[in-house]
Amino acid sequence: MTREAVERDYVAQAANYTATGPPFALLLVGDASDHSAGYRDIDDSIWIIRHARSATEIPRLIVAGVLPTARPTPSALRVARSSPR
Repeated sequence: MTREAVERDYVAQAANYTATGPPFALLLVGDASDHSAGYRDIDDSIWIIRHARSATEIPRLIVAGVLPTARPTPSALRVARSSPR
């Protein structure tokens, strides 16, 4: 999931939740795409968005994060056996 997709599809909803309180929100989005090649770096998965619903509104600060989902169940993971020396 790209930053552009997160901002296009989810930021307006997160900003609306701040309408009656502080202009701050946390937005976490699950990414169920194929992660067989690995996961992206944490620095690429979390960022701050400034979003105003109108030209006169104080911008809302939204901390956005994309979390990998559809991962193996931790109890199903196994450590590879080392070969005897």
